[in-house]
Amino acid sequence: MYFQPRWESFGKTRAYSIMSRCIRWHSESANFIFGAHTNHVSNSKSQEFSFLKITMQRKENFTIEEKALVVQFVSDNRDILENKANNTRLQKSRRDKWMELTEKMAATGIKRDWKDIRGAYQRWKLAAKKTISCYRKHATGTGGGPALPESSGLDFTISEICPEDFVEDENPHDSDSLRRTNPTLNMVEKSENEVTYELDPTTGELVLIQSNLPQADPSCSTEVGKRSHGDRTSPEPVPKKIKKNMTAYEAAMLELQTKKMDETLRYMEEKHNLEIQIMKQEHDLRMEILKEQLEKERFLQGPEEKKN
Repeated sequence: MYFQPRWESFGKTRAYSIMSRCIRWHSESANFIFGAHTNHVSNSKSQEFSFLKITMQRKENFTIEEKALVVQFVSDNRDILENKANNTRLQKSRRDKWMELTEKMAATGIKRDWKDIRGAYQRWKLAAKKTISCYRKHATGTGGGPALPESSGLDFTISEICPEDFVEDENPHDSDSLRRTNPTLNMVEKSENEVTYELDPTTGELVLIQSNLPQADPSCSTEVGKRSHGDRTSPEPVPKKIKKNMTAYEAAMLELQTKKMDETLRYMEEKHNLEIQIMKQEHDLRMEILKEQLEKERFLQGPEEKKN
């Protein structure tokens, strides 16, 4: 039995010191009793971890040639390896393709497991997504910030193999998604009610060219000059000016896009005219060749008729 003193007869400091001594004595007793078992468990765990460290050796990194070989093989068999369907037949086809790649690499003296190759390709794809995302953000930035990560040509090659995996989610209410696609698509929403503006080069303002917005029927219009509520009246609000829905950058991009379209149309028209001229020249040459053949046949048939 433990002696249970009355805490009222001791001060707080004395009581706390006695309690701490009791707790320390109990902990030392527990360590003395269970110490052997604890040491045995810790020794077995340390031996297990040391065994894992010995057996698990780090594998060699993929060289640039090996990466290029894997990416090229995936590109040639993308209909199977990049197929998002999940069924038994397709899984077997994927496994067979990875094993085929393993055999090809083994023929060149490179011995790797097909699971390691598949896992490495998945890691390269994730790294390519991160790198290309950094480049896209940097392209719409204003300068400054940390340096861009180094990118190899394989990142963009992988993005061309599976472009659907590199599509970023865009939020129309978030400014980060602006100017990542065609700037003309970000300025005008596709709808049935379209409004067309043109940039005046002299004043730099937008001029309304065409509007398909539904017009109000004058027969149904009502006079809304003043709205009265009791003795209080509110005047009709002054109509606000239409704000520009494009910044200077977007207007400049729209102008460049328009010039590009005009140049493209002019180039296509010139190309069409040249093709017509070439076809006409080819037709004339064929007709001349045909005439020469006919004259040659007539010339050869003439002496035979005279002999007869």
